Amino acid sequence: MPKKKKHIDHNNLDFFGHLEVFRWKIISIIVMLLVAMVASFVFIDKVIYFLKIPVMHIPVELIYVRPQEKFVTYIKIAFFSGLFATVPLAVIQAGSFIFPAMHKKERPFFISVVIFIILFFFAGSAFSYFFLTPTVFNFFTNFAKDDGVKALWSVNEYFNMLILIIFMMGLLFQTPWVIMTLIKLKIVKLETLVKFRRHIIIGILIVAAVVTPTVDLYTQGIVALVLYLLFEFTVLFARIFMREKKKK
Repeated sequence: MPKKKKHIDHNNLDFFGHLEVFRWKIISIIVMLLVAMVASFVFIDKVIYFLKIPVMHIPVELIYVRPQEKFVTYIKIAFFSGLFATVPLAVIQAGSFIFPAMHKKERPFFISVVIFIILFFFAGSAFSYFFLTPTVFNFFTNFAKDDGVKALWSVNEYFNMLILIIFMMGLLFQTPWVIMTLIKLKIVKLETLVKFRRHIIIGILIVAAVVTPTVDLYTQGIVALVLYLLFEFTVLFARIFMREKKKK
């Protein structure tokens, strides 16, 4: 008969026991990343087609200017595609390491944070892929079109910018759970956020201007609007959370 998997009692583990559990969590994440990378490389043609969609309606031709550029770029794409696919699994693995050490009252909030991290990362990535990157690339081609310059973009430069924007927006969309955690830990008060809303809006405008690759106000305005809506969503959610907490 197959041996039953022993249940690990985290409460009875010493420092080295926790370190061993942490080590296996890291190993499992690395294995998942490698598997996702290999899968991405096997289906690299489909991955490339998917990543080229934002510029398919734009009069631009992707080229490679160095002998090794295409191969190196494909390896890079396989890595970041694998990393992208591994994000939810890595978050869950990290959460499962922290979860046993938490009090029962803290666990529902922690589970919601893990869910929010995954959902908002993909929401930010989807926003950048379906709206931001097509707008950015369209801006650059239109900027050069008036001068009669033909758009020949390096595959390396194109995919570098695309991947950067996708991951950057995925990270920026993490602000709601970060703010909620700060409120939960009483590091920041909800009233303080509401009081300094104008200052936060100015900060959002500055962040939007910095992270947006283009200089046009339209794209920057859309990014700023999305970040502002995320802030307001966080404030609304925090109010509901605090109200429910007072009832208990």
